[in-house]
Amino acid sequence: MLRRARAYEALGLLRKAHADVSLLLKVNPGNEEARLEERRLSAGISAASQAPPGQRKKAAAAALQAASKKKVDVTTRIKCQLGDDIRMVEVPGQASYNDIMTAVNAKFPGSGPLALKYK
Repeated sequence: MLRRARAYEALGLLRKAHADVSLLLKVNPGNEEARLEERRLSAGISAASQAPPGQRKKAAAAALQAASKKKVDVTTRIKCQLGDDIRMVEVPGQASYNDIMTAVNAKFPGSGPLALKYK
């Protein structure tokens, strides 16, 4: 859905893109990427509707670009398991491998070397 919404946006069909993202959020309300995309598209639609008829595409593009530049902290929750002990670790969305390993080692102090497995 998100991929199709981005395709609609590239074609200038902001309302269709917004509808797809809204549907995705109804199905998966925890999707942070879709939530950010919805805010961005809402800003573009709002700017386009307030602009004069000849300036709508330009106004929408400017609003989308401005909304994309806003810094939003996205975190990722990781489920960690060591034997029967299960703990959750939160890391920044753009965390490196070393950042993740440091956070996991902090949750399981004294556990020795750890292997990171992911799906």
